[in-house]
Amino acid sequence: MKDQKDNSLTAKNKAGRYHPITILIVDDETLSREAMKDAVEDIEGIIVVGEAATVKEAVDKINQLHPKVLLIDYYLPDGYGTDVARLTGMEHNSIIVSAEGKLAGSMKKNLVPFIAKPVSVQLLESAFKSILKSNRIAQ
Repeated sequence: MKDQKDNSLTAKNKAGRYHPITILIVDDETLSREAMKDAVEDIEGIIVVGEAATVKEAVDKINQLHPKVLLIDYYLPDGYGTDVARLTGMEHNSIIVSAEGKLAGSMKKNLVPFIAKPVSVQLLESAFKSILKSNRIAQ
C-alpha cells in the first residue's frame, strides 16, 4: 500500500498507522545477498533487518527478528527457500528469487511472487506491492 504522504512502501497496522516493511534476505551467495540488499535499500519504506545463508540460519533469524517479508533464494545449501517459508508459516509473505527462470510457473501456481536474478528495484517494488495489496503482511 502506498503511503500518500511520503510516497513510500509501507504497511498499515490495526491502529491505521503506517510503518516500514521489515525483511530478511536469505541467499547462500554473499554477492547475491549484497546485490539484493542494495536494491531493497533503494525502496523507501523497506528495512532489511537481517541476512541468512541457510534454511537453519534463516529460521533462527526469523524467530529472533520477526521480519514481515522474506526475500529468499530458491536453492540453499541445506534445502529450498520454500522450506524456510513453510517452516515459519511465511509462505504468503515470501518473495522467491532464483537464476532459474523456469521456476516462475510453479511459483505462480502457488501464488508466491517470483523474481529472476539479477533482481531490480522495479521488480522488487512490484513484488512488495503484490504482498501489500493482498494484505498478507501480518500486523
